[in-house]
Amino acid sequence: QKYVKANICDQSSTTVRYTMKMLASGSETIIFMFLGISAVNPDIWTWNTAFILLTLVFISVYRVIGVVLQTWVLNHYRVVQLEIIDQVVMSYGGLRGAVAFALVALLDEKKVKEKNLFVSTTIIVVFFTVIFQGLTIKPLVQWLKVKRSEHREPKLNEKLHGRAFDHILSAVEDISGQIGHNYLRDKWSNFDRKILSRVMMRRSAQKSRDQILNIFHELNLKDAISYVAEGERRGSLAFIRSSSTDNMVNVDFS
Repeated sequence: QKYVKANICDQSSTTVRYTMKMLASGSETIIFMFLGISAVNPDIWTWNTAFILLTLVFISVYRVIGVVLQTWVLNHYRVVQLEIIDQVVMSYGGLRGAVAFALVALLDEKKVKEKNLFVSTTIIVVFFTVIFQGLTIKPLVQWLKVKRSEHREPKLNEKLHGRAFDHILSAVEDISGQIGHNYLRDKWSNFDRKILSRVMMRRSAQKSRDQILNIFHELNLKDAISYVAEGERRGSLAFIRSSSTDNMVNVDFS
């Protein structure tokens, strides 16, 4: 994705991104449409209470086991530990949907004699996880008072400080002779810059990745946005927003 996006213009990147989103949404809609049709089709329903209940128990139990084991490994390398509450939410959030139903619908009935039982059980699993767990996970998160992440673009000052600390840590590793995450990341970045980027990216795209040029572009964009906002506030750019030239009268261009 990084190399493809760098080799095409912004308009093409936006077109590709939203085209893929449209295809993904369309595919998911088709699968859920088939799921709804199958749910009311009496010919495919094969009910086995013990098999369905054990399936619901096992998918919940193994989800918990998988989350606990993986977080135990990750916590050995994380500065901010994943607490018990985080693991509970991740374990409870194991929703099954379009992918699970698509996989079981593709089974060959000649090779899998109990395909209808698998399809029926999967429909129950999808309904249980999507409807019951999906509707109750928000109250669970609020009740447990889970801290939510804040998605925002880091400011230019934060980016500069982050890069400065990265260089300081790399220098400390070089002086002390220790090999850490910064050393490995710098090695990969150098390999990417010297070999991969030259092979997979155009010359113009390689120039656009320069950090100084990126910061210069961000500063110019910020100045342009503030300039337009200030002009609109004073009324000197009001004619740009109007589709009629009649509104250009009484506009203060001072």
